[in-house]
Amino acid sequence: MRKVWSRDLSGYVGQLSDYVVSRLQQVHSLKHISLSITSNHQATLLMALIPSTSFKYLEKLSVVVTSEVLPAAIIRKLPDNSNTEVWLYLLNVNEERVSWACDMVANLIKPSRGRYSIWFPKSTLDEAGWIRVIQDLERRGIKNVGAMVVPDTSISSDQAEQISAICSSTLGADLQGSPFYHWNK
Repeated sequence: MRKVWSRDLSGYVGQLSDYVVSRLQQVHSLKHISLSITSNHQATLLMALIPSTSFKYLEKLSVVVTSEVLPAAIIRKLPDNSNTEVWLYLLNVNEERVSWACDMVANLIKPSRGRYSIWFPKSTLDEAGWIRVIQDLERRGIKNVGAMVVPDTSISSDQAEQISAICSSTLGADLQGSPFYHWNK
């Protein structure tokens, strides 16, 4: 890895470590970052990376957060650079994890920035659960989200139409369905 690092590195995909954060903070031309945050320590490292100037030219940031991460470990919002599209993935959201998911969204994204997409891979909420998520995000001041992507398997097409209308009027988000087949392999 040490031979790969360069001040002109344009992308990084992986997990964070102290070494990776120190290297990424030295890169000036990052355009794409895709991270998996699976522990509170990695969340702390993400918080250290966020104010870095390496986000200046960032075009796309994808952050996958697992249920092991506590919302209290998130103390900064993801970059608010108007050139950066942010995809936030919250895995395995079920009825017991709705508050956790909404806490994560509220802690990580700015309330009214339209370049965010929130994905819910492997989530098992029904229609009432998705409406609860939308209403909870609205109560937390989240709006103008670009898209909210939920598994096709959790709701029927009729339910998706109803939820989509609520999502659009409440969050300003386009509700999209996805089978997430690639997450289950």
